[in-house]
Amino acid sequence: MSNPGYVYLITNPAHPDWTKVGLTTTSPEKRLSGYQTGSPHRDYEVFHTWAVADCRRAEKLAHELLADVMGLNTKRNEWFKARPEAVLVLLRGELDELAEKADQSGQTGYGQVPQAQNTQKSEARLP
Repeated sequence: MSNPGYVYLITNPAHPDWTKVGLTTTSPEKRLSGYQTGSPHRDYEVFHTWAVADCRRAEKLAHELLADVMGLNTKRNEWFKARPEAVLVLLRGELDELAEKADQSGQTGYGQVPQAQNTQKSEARLP
């Protein structure tokens, strides 16, 4: 079963060493707005997104890759104790490939594949 949507990285400057890797079937911006209600500073940011044909599969793959590299003790729910630049470097190859396949097929269930957005604030590099 296909679950079109996005896999995203969300950050908060108050916690620079933590990155959330999640999914949404709507839009990353709508998902982000849910986090903002829990923050008096409204300072959560979408760091990077991938539009994929099956966001549940892509998110599971991302979590498994990060757990393999960083160990399960660095994960709290969907939050990983790692800077977003490092998370992006680790996930980019696999998730870029899934996003490219979705783009080539032209299907995410919405008729058109939304363009993956790179909203990162800095160059991707390991810390």
